[in-house]
Amino acid sequence: MLKEFAGYLTYNIIKLEHGSRLADTSEFFIYDAIKIFLLFSVIIFVVSMIRSYFPPERTKRILLYKKEFIGKYTRRTARYCNSFLMPGSG
Repeated sequence: MLKEFAGYLTYNIIKLEHGSRLADTSEFFIYDAIKIFLLFSVIIFVVSMIRSYFPPERTKRILLYKKEFIGKYTRRTARYCNSFLMPGSG
């Protein structure tokens, strides 16, 4: 459906010659631009729906938990790596 629309715009509206590099490039660009626009629209809609169900306080709690988890994990990893680099430090 999108491919046919891009072809219609390229060959019937803009009236480019079939098979030319400019026509193929234009058709590809129009097709991809429409596809990316639709994808972003869906992503924005889904994210806004998710955000409407999560209050800001709950989001802060989730992010704070992740921050603590990542901090603990990186400290453990750093200690483990340092024990190989400097004997007696871990």
